[in-house]
Amino acid sequence: GSSANGVAVSADGKWFASASGDKTVRVWDLSGGKELTVLSGHGGAVNAVAISPDGKLLASGGDDKLVKIWDTSSWKETGMLKGSSNILSLAFHPEGKLLACGEFSQTIKLFELASGKELASIQAHEGQVRSIAFMPDGKGLLSGGTDKKVKRWNLESKVAKELASEHSKEVFGVAVSPDGSLVASTGAGKEACVVSVADNKVLFTLKLNFRARGVAFSPDGKLLAVGIQGPMIQLVDVAGKAATKQLKLTGNANALVFHPDGKRILVGAGTDVGLCKVGP
Repeated sequence: GSSANGVAVSADGKWFASASGDKTVRVWDLSGGKELTVLSGHGGAVNAVAISPDGKLLASGGDDKLVKIWDTSSWKETGMLKGSSNILSLAFHPEGKLLACGEFSQTIKLFELASGKELASIQAHEGQVRSIAFMPDGKGLLSGGTDKKVKRWNLESKVAKELASEHSKEVFGVAVSPDGSLVASTGAGKEACVVSVADNKVLFTLKLNFRARGVAFSPDGKLLAVGIQGPMIQLVDVAGKAATKQLKLTGNANALVFHPDGKRILVGAGTDVGLCKVGP
């Protein structure tokens, strides 16, 4: 199908990309809402997209076990990285030199972009690595897996610390607050969990009525957006530890990300890609 499996927005907020089940990556202009281009070349569903911090590269990964690197000025494919199984999640290092891939086969791979060299292959979870995110300082990497665990990896030692999340089932999404102090995770157990990184304690767990997938912090760190299969986005006041408003969707929120302006959320909902306003 053509489900929207992943979304990413450029740091300047001008364009975004969506990973599609129809083996393509779609790129959209945010000022006019027009589709800029459709990138073809994957041999299977595309599950994840990521945009480099400088906006010059777009990475896409999918069921063909490949990561493709695209030049965003020409939209030409400029590189290809080989995974060992289906690619489920992607993240650029904050400095833009490394790309991390979470795989179906329990593995996280780290690639150096300039050379295309695989720097590390980590047996990360006893299950699929559904979601990954770099810590803002670039020294750590978060991962969430179908083994119900959320882990924080030290990039130098490749050693992980398990975070004190309270998930009863698979973890689908992980996100880190902009200041690096909090980690949020979502899962099939119908909950969203927020953990304080410094002391590895659960700040709060929010029980939801549906399985929770995408998760993202707002640019100021005050709000958390959780995509649930209601289908809707549940907004959470982080300091107040409370669910606030719900934004209705046309399809299940597979993936979401805040626009850099903090006023909008980009969401892959069912087969649609949409923009939701956060405010009134």
